[in-house]
Amino acid sequence: AELRVLLIDMVAAIQSRWPPSSGVELLLYVDDFTIMATGDPAEVIEKINRITSFTAHILEDVLKLEISVKKSVVTASSTSIAAAIAKTSPRRCLKPVRHAKLLGTATTAGARRCTRVLQSRLTNFKKASRAMFVFPFSFACCNAHVLPD
Repeated sequence: AELRVLLIDMVAAIQSRWPPSSGVELLLYVDDFTIMATGDPAEVIEKINRITSFTAHILEDVLKLEISVKKSVVTASSTSIAAAIAKTSPRRCLKPVRHAKLLGTATTAGARRCTRVLQSRLTNFKKASRAMFVFPFSFACCNAHVLPD
């Protein structure tokens, strides 16, 4: 909750510079911050780079927080756009990926359908379900009604 309070002013500052009508949307959940932008590729690359630079400045220089380089990723409707954003990112803290997790669910940008997380869950369930049928089990239900003395 304390982090969220610290970041309220940052989100307000970003929204005042890049309002939702400019094709920019922000998502803040606990310690995950997502920036989404729409438009033509050159415009999106420029927007994302400006916003990430502004955000990194506030987080690192003003609030003295650390940005996780391992978890900072960019996904786009094409891999070339994601690579261009990562390459031209002023702080070089973004890694281009095809798929990412957003709040524990699979996400991707644009025309792709993201099934990676669901496929891994299905594989894990199949492995677990085999183990369920290896051991026979019994089920019993007992209802007891206690009569008053």
